Amino acid sequence: MKYALVGCGRVSPSHIKAAVENGFLILAVWDIDESHIDEMFDKSVFCDKDNIRRYSSYTEMYDAEKPE
Repeated sequence: MKYALVGCGRVSPSHIKAAVENGFLILAVWDIDESHIDEMFDKSVFCDKDNIRRYSSYTEMYDAEKPE
């Protein structure tokens, strides 16, 4: 399943971990505050952050990535 994370707050590392454990392909993450994305990646060791695209526009992410 193609996965995109909407919002990179406190529980986002848990969402990333669950997605990885369930075999989801993590395409992208979105947050209105780009510093939250950096903080989330600092806390999450479960994904290859270099291959996950970052967005500050939800509609742009959705249109570009087509997550399931």
